Amino acid sequence: MSRTVSATEARIHLGELLDDIERDEAITVEQAGSSKAVIITVSEARNLSDETGGRPDWRVSLERARASFARDLGDRPRPDFTTMIREMREERDAQLPDNMR
Repeated sequence: MSRTVSATEARIHLGELLDDIERDEAITVEQAGSSKAVIITVSEARNLSDETGGRPDWRVSLERARASFARDLGDRPRPDFTTMIREMREERDAQLPDNMR
């Protein structure tokens, strides 16, 4: 659950807002009708930001994708992607009208 408060309200009631975020309630702070900040718990912030400054490490993402792919394949051999792409292109080209080839 989340709620929105004005910057003035956040300044005046900061202690109460800190209690609220401990109950898993994110709070958006607005100034002049525009969202300026979100108050969340430290643990939530850590979950959002890792050592790479908040950007997921592409190597970790790649390794996860490889592990998922290997799990899905099981004992079956890895497909030959070059052949698959060539066959798909040939199939697509066969469906095109002659004047578009």
